[in-house]
Amino acid sequence: MNRKSLGINRFLRRVTQNWYKWIGPVGFILGVTFAVTIGIPTGIDIYQNWQNLDPKDRSQAGITLIQTVATIVGGIAIFWNIVLSRRQLAASQEQNITERFSAAVEQLGHEQTAVRIGGIYALERIAQDSPRDHWSIMEVLAAFVRDHRSLAADKIPKINQPSHNDIQSAITVLGRRNTRRDPDRIFLYLSDSDLRGLSFSTGDYRTIRFIGSDLRKANFYGASLQNAKFWKATLTNAKFHKANLSGATLEATDLQGADLRHCNLRGTNLLNANLKNARGLTIDQIQSACNWQEAIFDDELMLQLDLKADILKNGPTQQIPKTQDSP
Repeated sequence: MNRKSLGINRFLRRVTQNWYKWIGPVGFILGVTFAVTIGIPTGIDIYQNWQNLDPKDRSQAGITLIQTVATIVGGIAIFWNIVLSRRQLAASQEQNITERFSAAVEQLGHEQTAVRIGGIYALERIAQDSPRDHWSIMEVLAAFVRDHRSLAADKIPKINQPSHNDIQSAITVLGRRNTRRDPDRIFLYLSDSDLRGLSFSTGDYRTIRFIGSDLRKANFYGASLQNAKFWKATLTNAKFHKANLSGATLEATDLQGADLRHCNLRGTNLLNANLKNARGLTIDQIQSACNWQEAIFDDELMLQLDLKADILKNGPTQQIPKTQDSP
């Protein structure tokens, strides 16, 4: 899709989401149009022929003019009342969403697991009802995961530490969000987090940053991971069966024992990625990726790929370059 089409789609979304704001201008334009095309010509016609009218016809003409003016004024008044009603309704809805948002965020810190999970799904519902709050809610949920699963050495465990179910619920909501509402070139960060054993199955995690995270035994079955970044992430024994990793960054990752059967690796950056004992890898898969010559494979695969003997013996020696997401 080209830039012109994207611009048109954004404009149509804005018009659809804020259609009530157009009622006032449209009503005013229609009122002026009626006045110019009907009211003014009618008044001029009556004025020009006033002297030629019989006394009986004059009264009828006056009534006609009054009715025309009243219709125009009444129509404008109706449109204005609609505008005021819509503004009041919008203000009421905005207040309601604000109250719901505050209540849901408070639930995230509750001591009971069920209440915390309820708060997560309440935030998801708000994101569905309010496109304007969609991204803020996704960032809150991503921060919830990072805050309670941080790998930082100085991170102090909290009393109400969320369970596996809490974190899994937040991950699930992130994966089924409406990505069409995501802002351009702004990303969600699940970096430096302990995400071991969590399920990302069939979710949409495109462009999300998993930099430096521990994702051992995580389940990415059928997930959309285009352009996701896993720089220096631990992905030992992770399941990527049928996942789409096209354009993703697996640079310097540990993928030993990972399940990569039927996984799309087209354009994936494999620089210094450790793919020893990875399951399901084919030659076509590997060669569709980028920098596969600098990845680490089993000896058998190294020979099949016709890599150099010194690489086969010692492994890649190239220093890992700094990338945009590198610390």
